[in-house]
Amino acid sequence: MIHMPAGSATPIVAHATRLAFHGVVGTWLDKLMVARGLLADPNKSVFLKVEGLARSVLPDLSDSEVATIMQHRAPSRKKDDGTSLFIGANFELLIGCMESADKKGALKIIEGFRAGDSFSKQVTEHLRTRGLVSSASGSGVEIA
Repeated sequence: MIHMPAGSATPIVAHATRLAFHGVVGTWLDKLMVARGLLADPNKSVFLKVEGLARSVLPDLSDSEVATIMQHRAPSRKKDDGTSLFIGANFELLIGCMESADKKGALKIIEGFRAGDSFSKQVTEHLRTRGLVSSASGSGVEIA
């Protein structure tokens, strides 16, 4: 989701460009490209689409400014292991929406966090006890 500062005079497209259209999927980038009169290619990578849009929306950008913008689409920025769901008020909201069996599993995951276990280990174990995944010998987890 794109958040704009209150009272910002920056047009929303320019603001979204500076954030590399963070959270906008390729299909919508294609639609935006067509709306701006650019050739949309569904086989083109999202990075190339964002770069093309950035150069179209803000034509005075230098190569270094484009590179800075593109960092917002970098895979490292998207890493989310889901732990934010298990923190503070988010956890309370999450627990409030769960069935009792899932609540027990979530509470067990929290206990594991407190004991120092990793998030992925706790989730994998919970899914295994529910019969949703099975462990392949030495190679991680396979969906059952």
